[in-house]
Amino acid sequence: MDSGVIRTIDAKSTSGGFDTPLHLSTAEIRYALSSDAPYDIYRLYAVTESSAKLRIAKDIRGALKVVANVLTAFPDGVYPDSISFQPNFFTFACDEFFVEGPL
Repeated sequence: MDSGVIRTIDAKSTSGGFDTPLHLSTAEIRYALSSDAPYDIYRLYAVTESSAKLRIAKDIRGALKVVANVLTAFPDGVYPDSISFQPNFFTFACDEFFVEGPL
């Protein structure tokens, strides 16, 4: 853990498997790229009422820089609301956590 470092955590959940695409709004992407704080994705998957699995991608800002270039390439009057990503677009730690309790 990065002691004393302020981080932004964005939890993305699905009842599906880890490889289910995740969605980031263009506002989330712009925020991540404009913030000084590292932007982490907490991927909750196989979510049920009582459990979930969790993997973490730390500071995805580097991966999002390529996407920012694409967002500026749309013609005037075209504004994408969100983008879907395959989880392997980001670098997720191999560690898998099991979360229990009422979710």
